[in-house]
Amino acid sequence: MILNNRIVACEGEMVVRSYKCGVYKSLFLGTKADGVVEVTNRRILFKASDSADENRNTLYSEIPISEVSGLSLFKGLSFSIVAFLAGLIVSGLLVYAASQILSGLTREHATSGLLKFVLWAIAIGAAYQAYRDRVKPFRGLMFNALAIALFTLIAQYATMSYDGRGKGTLPLLAGLLLMGFQLYLVFRLARRNTIDFHLFSRSTQPSPVAISGFSAFDARISEITRTMTSFAPGEDATRMMNELGAVISDIQSMGDFGIEKWARTGQVGNTNQTEER
Repeated sequence: MILNNRIVACEGEMVVRSYKCGVYKSLFLGTKADGVVEVTNRRILFKASDSADENRNTLYSEIPISEVSGLSLFKGLSFSIVAFLAGLIVSGLLVYAASQILSGLTREHATSGLLKFVLWAIAIGAAYQAYRDRVKPFRGLMFNALAIALFTLIAQYATMSYDGRGKGTLPLLAGLLLMGFQLYLVFRLARRNTIDFHLFSRSTQPSPVAISGFSAFDARISEITRTMTSFAPGEDATRMMNELGAVISDIQSMGDFGIEKWARTGQVGNTNQTEER
């Protein structure tokens, strides 16, 4: 709830609807915040505060409900070219770093049968973990980079054995397949669920309440770092899209009767009551 949580209520103001519409996540700033849209009988409020420290980053905007002339909502997938290119660079650096470290640690025992077994076991384990973490692309990238480096190293060491002719083919093919999977993970990293929300006012331009996956906490830094911010849909995003227009229209046209109408759904209350779901 926004009202009475550092935001002072107007005289006679009561909450009609409250939506956890999204979550801000900024890799660049290390910020995570829940975005809440709250409809009262007087205003529409939006607030997102840093979950770690509300005093560090807080985004707040509001508009009188009588001034709202329209709204625009989008919920779906977005794709960032900059994030994709950054993911490719990070991916290459991870594979290179892993290769150099592992090569330095194992070079003296390159022909050891036990070492090859251990490398195979770790490589398969890392590849399996990367597959499990495919829904968490950054973690998946790290494990997959380790697996690529290990399979490349196994292929290299196989050619150093006296009987190693042709034995490096399998790990080399595994490494190539994992490179393709690495591209898929980078694509997943650049593709995001996002929500875009704009309220339009009769008297001001631009929109006094605007929520976007590529602004807010990164609004004062470069376009490149803005792409490191995402605003993912929250648990109430779909419900907000379905009913917010009707809530605003009823309150504007029906006044107290509109509030009573939505009160029958069990979500209206004064600022001292806990919202019921």
